[in-house]
Amino acid sequence: MRFCQDGPFEIRKRPGRNIRLKWAVLVAAVIMVPLAGPARGQSTAKLERLLSQGMGFFQKGSYRQAIQQWSQGYQFSRKMGAREWEREFLANFGLLYWELGYYQNAISYTNAAWKIIRMSGDRQKMVDILTQMGLIYWDMGDYQKAASSLGAAVKTARELNDKKKIGNAQANYGLVHNDLGRYEEALDNIESALKISQETGDQKAIGINLNNLGVVYWELGRFEAAVDAFGKALKASRDTGDRVGESRVMRNLGLTYASMGDYKKAAAHMKAALDAARMTGNNRIVSEVFNATGSFYAGFGYYRNAVAYMREALRASREIGDKKGISEAVANFGRVSLGYKDYKRALSYFNAALKLAREIGDLEGIRNNLFQIGVVYWNADNRERALSYFTQAFAVGTDSASKQKTR
Repeated sequence: MRFCQDGPFEIRKRPGRNIRLKWAVLVAAVIMVPLAGPARGQSTAKLERLLSQGMGFFQKGSYRQAIQQWSQGYQFSRKMGAREWEREFLANFGLLYWELGYYQNAISYTNAAWKIIRMSGDRQKMVDILTQMGLIYWDMGDYQKAASSLGAAVKTARELNDKKKIGNAQANYGLVHNDLGRYEEALDNIESALKISQETGDQKAIGINLNNLGVVYWELGRFEAAVDAFGKALKASRDTGDRVGESRVMRNLGLTYASMGDYKKAAAHMKAALDAARMTGNNRIVSEVFNATGSFYAGFGYYRNAVAYMREALRASREIGDKKGISEAVANFGRVSLGYKDYKRALSYFNAALKLAREIGDLEGIRNNLFQIGVVYWNADNRERALSYFTQAFAVGTDSASKQKTR
């Protein structure tokens, strides 16, 4: 699943932030419960095997193999008329295409699973699929639809009186409030989720919730509180052997130390994030962290170092067919070109990234690239054209006005 729904390198002007961090923001982590499939007595060993093997490939970042396994399983479940299995494969297709940034495909498959689940009346599964739908909308930058789906997930979980599901739903609902600038609501939901995860002893959820608390504190400029939360999240990630979580928390610590002006610690934590990402063996994570590191160095004007990291990020994204990752890497090359004042090349990169963002329905990417094209024209003293692109950027999505947050 996708992380950091700020997109990882969204341009957002927030008063008081070190301007050198404008190319990189912190990652928040979603809580998803993988769909494990119906009880054994309702299906066959073949369907269980295909679902399980596909999930194994998915978790390793081997998406083509995952598609092959789940396609076989989906076709077999339809042949058998096993609707409860059909919905599992559909939901997992939605999960996979979301991970790759193919948002329209992800929404289509998730909606198909939702229709089957709604007809069955299985409210436990309703919570899971509403969460998945909400997080897809969240990742693509449609925060109002995300809030609607995740709010419904919280409501349904409470009706079930399922403490763990309530905590997971609140954790994700808090992230949407954060992106809408509703920081108090974000803190309330994430702190409640953290309390539940501590009561249930779910160490991985504890680490995720601590990380996300740190993200909100960082948004508010409370950097010491953010460092404290990230430090606790790092311990939880290490205690559970969660290399992905460790990599992301290290990255967040690096960016927070940079916000505080401690660039030596910042660089050390970014390097540690890279090392942890490599150890995951997952190209999606490698791409994410290499992109972040490239942006980090570009923010300080170390463009040669930045380009080396961005090339690795682009390579990793292309290997797995991650269109959003490719779009983000291409946009970062545009930012480097802008730093060199090579406006023609910058426009070429931003337009290419914009085209990809439009292809996959990435509203956040569309906003950012339109805004960056405006920045290029502004720097080239074409103010009229720049204002036209800024206007287009702010008009993307019905909630765009709420995205201009202040502290």
